[in-house]
Amino acid sequence: MEKDDGKHDKKETGKEKLATAIVSASDRIEEAYARLARLEKQLNLGVTASGATGHAALPESIRLYDDLINTYLSTFIDRAREIGDKVEQVGDLVGTISNATRAFLVVATQCKRPSDADLTALGAPVKTLVNELEDLAEKTNGSLADHVNIVGNASFAFKWILEDKPVSEIAKAIKEFDVLATKIKAGEYKDRVEHLSYLESFFGYLTGLEQLVSRHYPDGVTWSSTGGDAPKSLQFSKRGIIINPDAAGTPVNAPDGNRWVCARQVEAKDVTVDAAKGQGVYILYCRSSSITIKGSPSRVVIDGFSHTSVTLDEVPAPVDLVNGFQLKLKAKGNVQAVNVSKISGAKIFLEGSNSADTELTVSMSNNIKLTTNEGDNKTEYVVPTKLKIKTKGGKVNATPF
Repeated sequence: MEKDDGKHDKKETGKEKLATAIVSASDRIEEAYARLARLEKQLNLGVTASGATGHAALPESIRLYDDLINTYLSTFIDRAREIGDKVEQVGDLVGTISNATRAFLVVATQCKRPSDADLTALGAPVKTLVNELEDLAEKTNGSLADHVNIVGNASFAFKWILEDKPVSEIAKAIKEFDVLATKIKAGEYKDRVEHLSYLESFFGYLTGLEQLVSRHYPDGVTWSSTGGDAPKSLQFSKRGIIINPDAAGTPVNAPDGNRWVCARQVEAKDVTVDAAKGQGVYILYCRSSSITIKGSPSRVVIDGFSHTSVTLDEVPAPVDLVNGFQLKLKAKGNVQAVNVSKISGAKIFLEGSNSADTELTVSMSNNIKLTTNEGDNKTEYVVPTKLKIKTKGGKVNATPF
């Protein structure tokens, strides 16, 4: 019995150490922001997997769209993941569609209107994703079918960038939403906070989108009278995720001076990076690929990814995860720190003996899960993306909520 208690105490101590490492990272968030900003400038990323550009430099319409996503859509996606099952798939699809839509709008402010054929090609990923959403709604049965259908039936609202009179399409989506929302609110989930928040946040997004489009795009998306060639400025992967123009072209996996660059790997399996000691590793714009980093690199940067897994040994420096969707990161040895910024969906496995001492900083991200080894036990943590900050005696204390 005493032996069992000892194990229990050790496990609790490990949890406390990890929790402290996660929470205490809040006072280093500003430093992480600055470091990641310098990184993006260094790599000259422009529009990446999150469609990110300098917020202040964007026109009002894009800034308002960003506010709409941050205010309503991010909450909707979080609630969808809490509910789970097919509803979680809906949230992921909606997030991908909004990402593609935003990048489309950014390019429209910078480029001349393309030919009808090119415009159709540029809109094809959004159409494909919306069709997938509608197909999911059609095939879903059971108690959560209405949760899926309420979004699937509102699919008019996701194709608005392809319409000449988009306001009426969004209004149609809102009417479809109202019918099923009333049914759900009166049903078995009427007292479940996450289900009501799911409805409220999606309704907030639809009504906010209607106002935004009425104000800035009443006759459809407008294009710049001058500027570059849209098809060259905006390219999509099969899943509709935006790829930087620099990411198009031949895959690369080779040393480049004092760094190793593994870039543009698409549906590539068993890619190996042989990093020399002191060499930095940059994994850029990889999609649906699995990559193994051997050796002990001086730093690791993983940027512009989607649905990719990376396995590495020991890293005596920070690992930066930036701009992407759905990453599986496995560290077999000890890692000094992991910095996560603008990521939607990541599973981080720290298998080193000192994994509880790894510093983790998370900013502008969601659905981050962390698994650590504590002796023979593996423990998974859902990393809080919201912190309550208090100051006392000149010190900052942060607790998740």
